[in-house]
Amino acid sequence: MRPYPMMSIRELVKVWGQLPEREGTIKQLTVDLSVTDSAKLKALCDLFPQRREQDIVTDLLSVALDEVAAVFPYQAGTQVTGHDEEGNPLYEDVGMTARYLELTKKYQQQFAKNHN
Repeated sequence: MRPYPMMSIRELVKVWGQLPEREGTIKQLTVDLSVTDSAKLKALCDLFPQRREQDIVTDLLSVALDEVAAVFPYQAGTQVTGHDEEGNPLYEDVGMTARYLELTKKYQQQFAKNHN
């Protein structure tokens, strides 16, 4: 589960003024940041002092991952999965989005199993 429902960076900045409950962490990463990105992160920490630096990084990464998935191009398959309001067939997505969602679900299940 993500710390926030799918949202844009703009919406995330609005939420940072509040203190919602957060999901527990199951994976830690060490990240090398450029001087410029380090300065930007520090500036965000100063603007939102109620947020921990690692929470800001987690939130940004979560929203960025959602945005990456949203820009994968749709690639129509051959299987009809439904119809639109005008009765036209809707075809399954066999592109990167479908594969990304499939892999995400696979790893979520692995992480949940290993975390319990």
